[in-house]
Amino acid sequence: MPPAPGMPKPAMPTVAEAWTSTSLHLPVLTKITGSFGQRTCYCKNAPAPEPHPSAFQIPPGYSLAK
Repeated sequence: MPPAPGMPKPAMPTVAEAWTSTSLHLPVLTKITGSFGQRTCYCKNAPAPEPHPSAFQIPPGYSLAK
């Protein structure tokens, strides 16, 4: 008779770390570490242009419902 299988090794815990901007109230860095390795996501500064004025125009054919 074959021997009984051994007990599985305990899994490495997964650890999540999040850094949040107090002014933006958004996460700017997240790190997740586990048996798969490490995954890091970070926020880059990107210039945000002013929206085009046409974005604030009333669409053609729009009518106010009463």
